[in-house]
Amino acid sequence: MPSLSEYLTFTSIVEARSFTGAANRLHRSVSSVSKQLSKLEESLGVCLIDRSTQSLAVTNLGEEFYIRCKDILEAVELAEQHLKDEWTSPSGKITLSFPEVLLRTPLMALLKSFNEQYPAITFDLKVSNAIDDIIENRIDFAFRMGKLNDSRLTAIALNKAKPMFCASPEYLSLHGKPESLDGLFSDHRLILPSYINLSEQLRVLFSSTDKLPISLDTAHTSNNESVLYDAVTSGMGVAIMLDISISEDIKTGRLVELFPEKQLPESQMFLVYNNGHQIPEKKRAFKQFIRDNFYLFFGALNGKSAL
Repeated sequence: MPSLSEYLTFTSIVEARSFTGAANRLHRSVSSVSKQLSKLEESLGVCLIDRSTQSLAVTNLGEEFYIRCKDILEAVELAEQHLKDEWTSPSGKITLSFPEVLLRTPLMALLKSFNEQYPAITFDLKVSNAIDDIIENRIDFAFRMGKLNDSRLTAIALNKAKPMFCASPEYLSLHGKPESLDGLFSDHRLILPSYINLSEQLRVLFSSTDKLPISLDTAHTSNNESVLYDAVTSGMGVAIMLDISISEDIKTGRLVELFPEKQLPESQMFLVYNNGHQIPEKKRAFKQFIRDNFYLFFGALNGKSAL
């Protein structure tokens, strides 16, 4: 199969209408240019340029082949330029994965701010509560919470999120405000996320006993953050929600925090990515932007800096 170098030599001869002009354009000798053309013609089994007269003449087959060669070379040049832009300037698409709980946070405002600074970068946003295989699914970055076990990945620690007990004012007016955790678990309907380890969370509050006064059989449960939020705001019971998702509701009185003195274990948030040997400029820009700006958007939610 002919090489791109042979295609380039041939198109240069046609455009320059001489071997000498093509040699000057390619910074090579005339004999080298002539040999490459002969090699191309031998490989194809056709005559592309008639060299039997004083002047150079492109054959009919040569004219048709020139057009196709030019298209090929322009496509290769465009691909090379696109590749260079990917690695030298912040442009292209970033695939970003994050759990559903972050939909009720300033995350989109953070991404909008990034886009205002880097308009040539677009996002492919994937919402998942599962810990996806970032490498296998070709995810550039992922916001994750809790423990991370994949040693192939690099994690940047961000803010922490605190689980909290909360209920709607309507629910509390009908059922009363629980005075103790024992009363909460015995007299109130609970709304619980099924994607966190409740035993591990609640054991902190009941360290003196091995048996927890709670059963999932008597509680509403869901693996969907939107369902949990709608359930608690509609007055179906007392929920355990993360502070980052309900901070505005607490401020406006739409939800009431219960037992603020009872501290459930916080969950660490991370920005996770596969730290390869070479990082395109778009990824470098995003990583640095999150380092510099995450606390500006999320810090006010819990008053703590994690960067």
